[in-house]
Amino acid sequence: MFYGLSAARPGEKIEVTRADGSVAEFTIDDIKVFSRDRFDPQKVYGPRQEGRAELRLITCGGTFDRDAGTYTANVVVYAYLTGVLAA
Repeated sequence: MFYGLSAARPGEKIEVTRADGSVAEFTIDDIKVFSRDRFDPQKVYGPRQEGRAELRLITCGGTFDRDAGTYTANVVVYAYLTGVLAA
């Protein structure tokens, strides 16, 4: 589902279908790659701008470390709510 997320660019839209059938539209404003040893939860999960609805998409990135059995980084896409389309 998140394959290719690191290719996303600021300004692109993400649509999320809600349980009521409406669609929330988010606009990407930033993409960051954090190495696993420098992953900062406050920068990833903390608010970027008070008072707005935000979306974070987080997936694996970097290279695959076979010895550790995991990727060396995380890709974090930051987006904010820009509209809601009625069901």
